[in-house]
Amino acid sequence: MEDELPSPVDVEYVDFDTVANLKEPLIAKAAERLLLSHGELRTQYDCFKKNPNISGKIFLYINFQTMFFLAFCINLFVNSIHTYSQHKVNGILLLRT
Repeated sequence: MEDELPSPVDVEYVDFDTVANLKEPLIAKAAERLLLSHGELRTQYDCFKKNPNISGKIFLYINFQTMFFLAFCINLFVNSIHTYSQHKVNGILLLRT
């Protein structure tokens, strides 16, 4: 999996288009792996989706559910990396491998 990671980028200046172009495919791959997995993280995600307090109010919670799903995907991705550092830019957490 580590050979799939992009090269580190300069953290002094953040070009959000570049970050998005680098991270979106990784998030999509992590999401695909999560949805195909049968582990604890997938179980937690499935329980979250079935929660009547959320699924009954899908239009109100769609952004929250999407963010929660992405958090699961990012967590899955980060847990597969041995070393990483975190940087916040304007309140957005960026992971640098």
